Amino acid sequence: MGTDHDSVKVIGGRNLAGFLGRHWFFVGMVLMVAGAFWLPGEVAEGVRKWKIIKMGVFFCFFTTGLTLEREALRGAVRNWQHWTAALVSCFVLVPVVAVGLAWGVFRAESEFVMGVCILAVLPVTIASGTVLTRVANGNVPLSLLINVGTNFLAIFTVPLSLELLLRVTLGVEQKIDLPVARMMGQLALMVLLPTVLGLVLHGWLGAYAAKRKKVLSVVAQLIVLLVIFNGVASSTGRIAEAGWEILGMLAFAVLLHVLVLGLNVGISKVLRLDDGSRAALVLHASQKSLTIGYIIWSAYFAAVYPKAFMVTIGYHLVQLVVDSVVAKRWAATRPGV
Repeated sequence: MGTDHDSVKVIGGRNLAGFLGRHWFFVGMVLMVAGAFWLPGEVAEGVRKWKIIKMGVFFCFFTTGLTLEREALRGAVRNWQHWTAALVSCFVLVPVVAVGLAWGVFRAESEFVMGVCILAVLPVTIASGTVLTRVANGNVPLSLLINVGTNFLAIFTVPLSLELLLRVTLGVEQKIDLPVARMMGQLALMVLLPTVLGLVLHGWLGAYAAKRKKVLSVVAQLIVLLVIFNGVASSTGRIAEAGWEILGMLAFAVLLHVLVLGLNVGISKVLRLDDGSRAALVLHASQKSLTIGYIIWSAYFAAVYPKAFMVTIGYHLVQLVVDSVVAKRWAATRPGV
């Protein structure tokens, strides 16, 4: 009897270990979200204070440069239709979809419409989009071009497009000036510097990094988990302040993000992109920058529209969780790429 019981325990332990081995990333996502709410605030503060995420992102872009073939990068540049489509999606199509959806559903809620207008015009995320593309075994050179291209063009497009949207939807006249030096500095330090450094050292360390591709993939996924933890932990206060309203904002964010993902899948099919390029375009061009959204909201609209930033927070949380799942599923269909 005892032997049978011990056998059941061993089999159960093996099944649990096997489940965790296969799905550790998704279990980690649940733990990160839960931990962001239940762990002491000092934990999240420590992550930010010691710049753990920034160092992790720097490392990911550095190893991206180490494993990046220059011909692949040149090929991505030559395929201008691919990254141009991502720019059009980010700055033209997504704003139309987002504001159209908000205006149709929440026309009477001016604060909500304001938040959607800010979200709609933002460039893509600097860090998570490329890291998730790497997790998905996607076209990293294309993701880098989307990253740099949208964040550079945002200097010119965001003020013009946001002023236009506010005038049309809410009748608000507001001149927008972005902190160009700060935006370009962040882009240079977090993306360009580590990637270029990796490319320079590619001849010496590239083969070493290539042999450890699986380990580097795990590191990239751990960085994504930390980004999710930080994103949720830094928003818990505002989520608590919003109360039940956050549920409506999250529902809107889920609906909008699914529509944007579908839009970019459609664009990738029209362009007949290969799987790797499709992953890069769909994952990265569907994301929006929380940092730039906060800069705009805090500088111009926080006093009159205090809850407007919750829209960007909701979308940010949704894109982190949903796109992490999508990236892992994508990687499962392209193992060893």
